[in-house]
Amino acid sequence: AMRSCKKPNCVSGEEGEAQINQRAQSRRSIGKRFLSNPWLSRRATTSDEQSSRNNSPYSSGWRGSYSPSQLQPCSLRFLTMLGLQFQTTWLLILLAMIVGCSSELGRKLVTASGDGDVMQVEALLQQGANVNLRLPDTGTTPLIAAARRGHISVMQVLLDRGAEINAVDDGVGTALYWAVFEGQVEAAKFLLEKRARLNCQRASAEYLLRHIRTKGSSEVEALVRQQLALEEQS
Repeated sequence: AMRSCKKPNCVSGEEGEAQINQRAQSRRSIGKRFLSNPWLSRRATTSDEQSSRNNSPYSSGWRGSYSPSQLQPCSLRFLTMLGLQFQTTWLLILLAMIVGCSSELGRKLVTASGDGDVMQVEALLQQGANVNLRLPDTGTTPLIAAARRGHISVMQVLLDRGAEINAVDDGVGTALYWAVFEGQVEAAKFLLEKRARLNCQRASAEYLLRHIRTKGSSEVEALVRQQLALEEQS
């Protein structure tokens, strides 16, 4: 005979056995769903696995439920991403340093070209200075700086190293334009022999001619008018 149950909500007899079987079946179904989940099943480790993990060389300080072999792919991905980010950061820093160094060399080259220092110009070019650097505030190039001061030897070095003869500054003036503007006749003739151009609009050409007339340089004015006529035909 079954002992009567005095607890509340307790059912005895066949009805009680049916409820017990139903609960056991429900637990088994929950267990199957738990084990079928790949994320949850990883945490379902047996006591033997737990003890073997505690005895492994990786057990020191290990508090998680994943073994090192399970964490290895994730760790490798994380370290790879961290390494790529670290490399990208250093590459950007290195690129900024290179650009900054090149810009500083270019500034020195413009200054040396304007000063007519041929040896300094050659040294800066050997160090990797950009022969066509344009100053950010004025757009002046080394060739324009040399042309304005009439330094023919410097212009020859710059042209030999690939300087753009018709590069313009922010005022839309080429090396030839600034040579005649400053009254550097020999420098202008040198550039004309190298097939340099004024490349200026009508308004700029008229302003240039007025400026030359105020200086009273008829020879330079004749050169400019002749060059403007040739450029209009081409």
